[in-house]
Amino acid sequence: MSTRVSVPELKRMSADELRKEVYLRRVECAKMSIGIKAQSEKNHALYRQKRLEIARMLTVLNQLPKGTATLAPARKAPLSASKTAETPVKDVSPALKNKKKKS
Repeated sequence: MSTRVSVPELKRMSADELRKEVYLRRVECAKMSIGIKAQSEKNHALYRQKRLEIARMLTVLNQLPKGTATLAPARKAPLSASKTAETPVKDVSPALKNKKKKS
């Protein structure tokens, strides 16, 4: 890919390629940010350009159809031993059902 990213170029890329590029650019920006704060990096304009490219990529990624634009599948937490799908949950214990309200 060229140094400057154009929107038509981004639209030709697949969603996976876009996600990978966004990740790589974010890593680059993080390194540049640390360099700027430590005053070892002098080119602030390049840092700003990289951030704008990330924004462009995310905009194109969000404009894709919903089925292809999901970033990652949701992770399901493992079921604990006490909450398995096989054991039904009781609504109310029989002792509480029969207990009358005292006034």
